[in-house]
Amino acid sequence: MAVVPVIIFHAFPSYLPGGFAGVDVFFVISGFLITSIIIREYKIGEFKILEFWKRRIRRILPALLIMTFSVLFLSFILIYKNEHNQIGKDSLSALFSSANIYLWSLTRNYWGPQPESSMFLHTWSLSLEEQFYLIFPLVIILFLRKYPKQLPKVVLIFTSLGYLLYALLSTDHPRASFYLLPCRYWEIGIGSSIALYHHYFISIRKVIPALYCKTISWVGLLLITIGYLWLDESRSLGWGLILPTLGTAIFIVFANKNNFTNVILSSKPFVFIGKISYSLYLWHWPIIQFHKHFNLPSFIVSFIALFIVAFLSYKFIETPLRKNRHSLVIIGTSFFSCACFSIYLSYNKHFYDTSIFEVTTWKGFRYDIAPKQVEWNEKMKSRMHGIKIIERPKSDNH
Repeated sequence: MAVVPVIIFHAFPSYLPGGFAGVDVFFVISGFLITSIIIREYKIGEFKILEFWKRRIRRILPALLIMTFSVLFLSFILIYKNEHNQIGKDSLSALFSSANIYLWSLTRNYWGPQPESSMFLHTWSLSLEEQFYLIFPLVIILFLRKYPKQLPKVVLIFTSLGYLLYALLSTDHPRASFYLLPCRYWEIGIGSSIALYHHYFISIRKVIPALYCKTISWVGLLLITIGYLWLDESRSLGWGLILPTLGTAIFIVFANKNNFTNVILSSKPFVFIGKISYSLYLWHWPIIQFHKHFNLPSFIVSFIALFIVAFLSYKFIETPLRKNRHSLVIIGTSFFSCACFSIYLSYNKHFYDTSIFEVTTWKGFRYDIAPKQVEWNEKMKSRMHGIKIIERPKSDNH
């Protein structure tokens, strides 16, 4: 429900104009899951911040590194060399979890490269989430130790302030409100608030009849669907994103195992897509970009390739390295190699040598733009008043 709409939107924007909101749905889910994990481990005394970060590294980096290296390698072989410098810089921002800030900076340069042309455009959401992973656990642990009762209220207040900031900036500074964590935190904060107030929601569900809970969960799913179909780039500004994010929150709170909606989402096809969803998201944009770059005739082959590559990535990269506690050495070595490749592409100025264009030589009269002598009269001079023309000496026949 989060990743597939984004893929459809990027491939066929007119078919699902609000599919980009799948990222917002994912932010809510991510905030709920991560906060739930931290609270659960803290209560049983097993939470360690370094272990948390190590798990995130094993979960996120292996597939990201494979995707990044593959894009760099294919670009090095297939893409016009004049574009290599920019591709290298884009990949560095993805590797160092700053793609959202970097892409935002590109939008401020009207004449420079724009985010939409980047092979790593989709990594902005991943970078934003990694920034959240870096900061939020420290904050939540501090409050759990010092002010545990105040934590839910503080998260809820900052979530509200975050949405207010997003709404205020979305009109005059839409790119900043789109890319930067302070403006996007409110979506992750909704999920975090659900986790922190989870016991209250459980007690509410016990009071409300089961039929009402099922109906409310359907309302949540309906709001998400309406968001995908109704939203577009203009309607998403301000309050528009409330539809899919609030719908996700409602569904998380009121859906249970006996709900028909939950039965559908728990079916094998949906679960399979859910398992490979991270790799699907990582690979979909580069494959779409290569497809457009080489002007391939049909998306069918590209989509088949996307699912095959995503499955292989999940099966042989994600799963083994995520479960292997000793995989950090492999990940670290791969990260260093990938970063070196990116730096090489970013700063190698010999891919496109412009020095031959810097020398101006006289090639004869064919480059002479002076008017003919018969046309050079007082009328012509008055029309060209203010323009300085150096007349060629009559003896100059070279």
